[in-house]
Amino acid sequence: MRKSYSYGVAGLVTLLLAACGGGGGDSGSAVVTPPPVQVAPVAITSANAQVVASDSLWAGNFFGADLGNLTGLTAAGGRTGANMSAKLVKLASAGVSKTLSPVFEATLGPITEACLVSGTVTLTLVYTDLLTITAGDSITLDSVNCDDGDGQVMDGYLKMTFTAFSGNADTGVFLATVAVTVVDLSMDDGGSMGPVVMDGGFDMVLDTMSLPVTTATTSGDVLSMDVAGRQLTVVNFMSYQVADQGVFPTAYELSVSGGVRSNRFDGEATSETITPFASSGPDFPYAGEMLVTGAAGSTIRVIALDALNVRLEMDYNGDGAVDDTVDMTWEEAIS
Repeated sequence: MRKSYSYGVAGLVTLLLAACGGGGGDSGSAVVTPPPVQVAPVAITSANAQVVASDSLWAGNFFGADLGNLTGLTAAGGRTGANMSAKLVKLASAGVSKTLSPVFEATLGPITEACLVSGTVTLTLVYTDLLTITAGDSITLDSVNCDDGDGQVMDGYLKMTFTAFSGNADTGVFLATVAVTVVDLSMDDGGSMGPVVMDGGFDMVLDTMSLPVTTATTSGDVLSMDVAGRQLTVVNFMSYQVADQGVFPTAYELSVSGGVRSNRFDGEATSETITPFASSGPDFPYAGEMLVTGAAGSTIRVIALDALNVRLEMDYNGDGAVDDTVDMTWEEAIS
């Protein structure tokens, strides 16, 4: 649950304002995410309960907290990585030189650049106004095994489009809504779990208007992830993350809801946070509660005991009574 895939597009908002800004039409073709197919609920049993709980926790953490790291738009910007910054600097530099031209152009790129070690990345920026960000600004990155020597190799398609923006990107105080699409987006940090591959789309709303407290809301219809033998798909999902950077380490709260499907169990589990998961810095949650529901009212109640341990309470027959209780470490719960 705490493996953080921080493949961040660091400083995306500031970069867009520096290189260009404003609304504009996209000359590229749209990528449409199909609606979710209906799947029967999973029957939660003593044989699969821990797997269902584990994959629901994985899905909640990744699709809730870590999607912001993918875009660089998180509830706490300090958590994002910088592996895309070199690529974006190339685009920003091209954008600055383009503004010196007396002929204003609303689309910059596609520009294909060689990555520092191997592979390429093609970048496209859409804009109409150099002074502000407005609905329609977008940045597209199409990577081919791009290795910039920062320990992460990126392959696939990523597009981010601002659908609303207010505030000031220069000061970092703003309210931004971004639509994100990923197609066969693979990111590999060379770890034992292998690459993470994602497909689908989501919307993110980042609110930094009340610094040092920021919030990030993520929602979408279908998004899938393949990592370390787990093929997870979330449907009709939503997450809400709060980060208070006024304390050290940063204090987080995370709430998630939605359907979870996995290659490790048959059917769909529905997750809903009852009490937000609270954590400090990179630690596991020390408080919080989530209810995972399957067929015929069967449930798993996930209760954080502290930053090391968690409790699973199972109701296999849906009668509201706890049939089984298991206390374990967080590491065991997500294994």
